[in-house]
Amino acid sequence: NLGSSSNSNNSNNVPTKGEIDKLEERFLLPSTTSSSSSPKQLASSSSSSPKFTYSNIKNSSPSSSSNNTSSTSPTKQSKERIAKLLKKGQRSHKKHFRYRHAMKYYLLALKEMTSAGYVDTHPLITKVLKSLNDVHHAQSVLSNSANIVRMGIQHEDMDNALIKALKMYTIAYRMRRDALGVDHPSLPVLLNMMGSVQVKRGEYNEAMQI
Repeated sequence: NLGSSSNSNNSNNVPTKGEIDKLEERFLLPSTTSSSSSPKQLASSSSSSPKFTYSNIKNSSPSSSSNNTSSTSPTKQSKERIAKLLKKGQRSHKKHFRYRHAMKYYLLALKEMTSAGYVDTHPLITKVLKSLNDVHHAQSVLSNSANIVRMGIQHEDMDNALIKALKMYTIAYRMRRDALGVDHPSLPVLLNMMGSVQVKRGEYNEAMQI
């Protein structure tokens, strides 16, 4: 699926639906990109992902209260829960490319850190926030490039505008290669689509090079 990251079938590893819904409502901003946006607009919007900050997450968390101003030492159980959530988030992010899934785990880890009394300057907070912003950016690129691919498919199948289709696929490929890395599983699919267009155009040498 070019437009979305796949979901795990193992429900035991998934946060509860109630927690996910609340966290998504607060932090997973809805897409403001119109389906009629141009490829240039989609590409530029992918490079300006919103930044998550610990203070925003902390202040929005139901578990935080105004009288909880002193730092407390996290318990062993709390540290284990945080480590488990971060491991699942990293696996979803780096191994399975399930960016929305990774975002949810990182947000749940930050929520647990808030309850455990982690201070804003803790190195682990900084690391998790960076990972959270990275996966948010990756998901934005994935979604916007999927819209560009759909434009290319329309040009190829309905309009028979092969040059325009090739341009759309090339833009989407470069967006994903640069933002998601050369190991992302959708890249060979996009290369194949580009090569198929070149074959239709009779540009066999170009297709072979792709």
